[in-house]
Amino acid sequence: MRALAPGVPILISETASSEAGGNKAAWNAGLVSYLADQPDMVGFVWFHLQKETDWRINSSATSASAFKSALEARRTP
Repeated sequence: MRALAPGVPILISETASSEAGGNKAAWNAGLVSYLADQPDMVGFVWFHLQKETDWRINSSATSASAFKSALEARRTP
């Protein structure tokens, strides 16, 4: 996207993660941290549904807490 339209803000229109096959809490925190370091990133939309698997941010207390902490760490006064 950056090569096709340099300087245009980027919005991820859908993302999510699952508890299966990895550490969802770590992935969520890493995603927030990574996106915050991208100067052209303006936001993302979370696929917050329980469908084939539980994609919701709060699928576990650990996941919800990690996501909340990662967002709070990026809050600007």
